[in-house]
Amino acid sequence: NKQSREANRYKNLSKKIRETEILLLAKKYKTFELECKKNDEKLHSLNVEHQNIVRSVSNKKTEELNIQESLPELKKEANDSSAALQRLIIEMERFDNDQIQSDRRKQELDDLISTTNLQLKREIQILEDINNNVIGSNKDINFKILIICIFSFVSYAQHIILTKNQIFIFFLIPLFLGLANIQLNNSREKYKKYLNIILITLCIGVTFKYHLRFNVERKFQEFNNTKFSQAADASYLSKKFAGLKWISPNSKSNDDILSEINYLKSFIKILKSDKSKKIVLTNYSFFSVLTQENVSGYSRWYPGDNSAFPRKGNEYFKNYKDFILSIFQKKKINTVYILPDINESNLIDYIDAKCFNRHELQFKIIKYETNDKCNDLFVWKKN
Repeated sequence: NKQSREANRYKNLSKKIRETEILLLAKKYKTFELECKKNDEKLHSLNVEHQNIVRSVSNKKTEELNIQESLPELKKEANDSSAALQRLIIEMERFDNDQIQSDRRKQELDDLISTTNLQLKREIQILEDINNNVIGSNKDINFKILIICIFSFVSYAQHIILTKNQIFIFFLIPLFLGLANIQLNNSREKYKKYLNIILITLCIGVTFKYHLRFNVERKFQEFNNTKFSQAADASYLSKKFAGLKWISPNSKSNDDILSEINYLKSFIKILKSDKSKKIVLTNYSFFSVLTQENVSGYSRWYPGDNSAFPRKGNEYFKNYKDFILSIFQKKKINTVYILPDINESNLIDYIDAKCFNRHELQFKIIKYETNDKCNDLFVWKKN
C-alpha cells in the first residue's frame, strides 16, 4: 500500500508538473505572440521608414547628379571670380603704391614750390638791384658795344683782304643790322617799333638783293661788266664740260672767248705730248682733269700778294720755299709751265732762275726745264 500511495503521489505530482509546464508554455506562447505582434508592427514601421529613407536617398542622388552637372560651370565661375578677385587685389596694391608715390611726389612738389618761391624772391631782388644799376651803366655798355662793332668790322675787313672773299662783306649786313636792333631795343626811343620794322625790311631786302646778284647772276667784282649772254658752249673746250657755259672776266666779245678756248686747247695738246714730270702754274685749275695726269702746281691760285702763300719779305717765306722744293723732289719735276695769267716770279722767287732752262712757247706760255746746275736742289738728277 505504501508503494501504491507513493506511486499515486508520484503520478499526481507528475500530472501537476505537466500542467504547470503546459501553463508555462501557454504563457510563454502568449508572451511570444505579443512580442511577435509588436515586432511585426515595429517591422512595418521600419519598412515604412526604410522606404522613406530609400526615397530620400534617391532624391539626394538626383540632386547630386544635378549638382554634378552644374559643377563645371560653378567651378568656372569660381575660377573667374578668383581671378577677378586676384586682379582686384593687384589693382588695390598698385593703387596703394600709386597713392603712396603720389603722396611722396606731392610732398616733393610742395617742397620744390617752396624752394622755387624762395629762389624767385631772391631773383626778383637781384633783378631789382641789377635794374637799379643798369640805368647808370647803359652808357658804358653802349660804348662797349660800339667799340666791339668797330673792331669787328676792322677784323672782318682784314679777313676779306687776306682771303679774297669778295662777298663776305655782304654777310656782315645782317650782323650789324642785328646789333643795331639790339641797341634800338635798349633805347627809350618813342618810335623804336617802327624803326625795328624798317631794320627787318632792310635786312630782308638786302639779303634777297645780294642773293640774286651774287648767287644767281654771279655778279662778282671781276664779272661786273661781263655779259653772260655772250658765253660760249664749254664743250668746245672739252666734252667733260658739256652742259656748261664758258666766259672769263677779260672776254669782251665772242671772238675773245673762242680765242681763249683755242689757246687752252692748244696748251692741253702741249701737255699731252710732253711725257716728262711736270706741273702747271696758272689760275686755271682743270688741266689735271682734262689730261688725266696730276699737273697741279703748289697753290690753288696765284693772286700776287700774301693772301694765298708767303711772298718775299714774309716771315714764312723760307718755309714755303722748302715746301716747294719738297714737291719738286717728291714728284721729280723736270718741267714747269707758266701760263700768261700769272707772273714768272711765282717760280723764280723761290727757286733760282739758273736752275732752269727757259723757253717761250706760243700764246706767251713759258716753259722752264730743270738743268744740271742745281743738282743740290734736284737730288734725283744725280742718279
